[in-house]
Amino acid sequence: QIPQIFNFNTYAPIIVSTNHTRDSINKKLIQKMGGSNIIRFQANISNCKPAASRKLLQYMRDDQCGGFPILMDVFYDMPVIVNHNIAVDIGIANGTLGRIKSIQFPEDTIYINEPYVHGSTIIVKRASNVPELVIIEPLFTKCLAEFDNIPNGSFPLSFSQQRVQVQCTKHFRFSATIKQIPFSPAFGLTAFKVQSLTLGCIIIGEWDNGTGFSAF
Repeated sequence: QIPQIFNFNTYAPIIVSTNHTRDSINKKLIQKMGGSNIIRFQANISNCKPAASRKLLQYMRDDQCGGFPILMDVFYDMPVIVNHNIAVDIGIANGTLGRIKSIQFPEDTIYINEPYVHGSTIIVKRASNVPELVIIEPLFTKCLAEFDNIPNGSFPLSFSQQRVQVQCTKHFRFSATIKQIPFSPAFGLTAFKVQSLTLGCIIIGEWDNGTGFSAF
């Protein structure tokens, strides 16, 4: 029922209690609303220790990898949320919401077609590189700085490269250097992620017993 209740024209994130549910909602809505317009790119990963843990990264969510999504599916006008404090003084911070207006890949990027998931009839375009730049149009605020060749109020988001501790399970973690755009899909968000944000409208999704939050 999720795709039927989400209104793309009036942004209203689906607020849930767990990252697992959030991730499922985002995947379903990207598939439903992005269709054949989806562009896929994967983080560059290096210096994974222990090395055997590298194959586990494909199963990790962004919240387990320092705010970096390992595999990212996007399309133009898709809502996203910034996961890092980039330039807080001008409004590019952890929790900034916006829509993708432009994606710029390196000139040597190669694109191949592949199914959205195994057996799917939806074919996505997979890029061989992480984007150099993504232009974001904020949803509720405006960027306080102006950039050449970028619409007023919008901002550029480039890739970051950081050494992170990957929380695989409660008792097992490993380290890796990840290069990726520090944002995530924002169809679904956790109550923890939207703390202190002002939103015009929200949809309350699946909720675990014993987990609560306050909204004013």
